Amino acid sequence: MSNTRTRLRQRPINYFEVYDDRTRTFRGSLFDLAVEGLRLLSEQPMQPGEIHRLQIHLPEAINGRLEIVFEAECRWCKECSSRLLAGTYGIGLQIRRLNLDTQDQIRQFINSPYFLDWRQLPDYEAIREEADLTV
Repeated sequence: MSNTRTRLRQRPINYFEVYDDRTRTFRGSLFDLAVEGLRLLSEQPMQPGEIHRLQIHLPEAINGRLEIVFEAECRWCKECSSRLLAGTYGIGLQIRRLNLDTQDQIRQFINSPYFLDWRQLPDYEAIREEADLTV
């Protein structure tokens, strides 16, 4: 499958839960996000082509809401190969038919402090060396 993504997804620096909007069941944790799509880490697989109505729980209100609700199509699902993530699945979802308010809500969320670019985070290795904590 070719990668036709036009924008990079942003990774949150916090843990965010994603739920099925209809059943309120936990579907996974948010790994990365863009207005066009997202990736989940989940203990339950999804089938490519399936449509899901999902919600991301927010730590504070954006546009007066504490969750982002959207419809997404599973594009791929594969079992994670690392031992640390054994028993989990990486799931790529394409967000479908967003209204302008939800698009704006996702953009605001991505531009929030919860999605700092990793290059903006402190250089912990340099801090350890400076403090001589590398023993």
